[in-house]
Amino acid sequence: MSHPRNGCCRTTAPLAVKFRFLVVALSLVQDFRHEAKQSLEVLLATWLSEDRENRPDLCLTLVDIWQEWPGIWSEETPEWVCILGAIATTAHVKDGPFGRCPSE
Repeated sequence: MSHPRNGCCRTTAPLAVKFRFLVVALSLVQDFRHEAKQSLEVLLATWLSEDRENRPDLCLTLVDIWQEWPGIWSEETPEWVCILGAIATTAHVKDGPFGRCPSE
């Protein structure tokens, strides 16, 4: 007769080990997400500054269609659209209505 820790039961890791792996994975995802948001904000601000029609195009084609009223998102709005809308708004407020100045 085999011991319960031998054989098929050996492949399962203790709960503490699994929890540590989850904590590390969550930390990596959160760090990557923060860095990705910052990078996207820079790219979006640059793109918005290239042409004054880019912001209205972005709003009309991607952001406004998900809003029931200005600033109020529909319940069905995907999270990535809300994030992109928030980044666009931040870039618009921080860099002005026409994006970054050419000297920056």
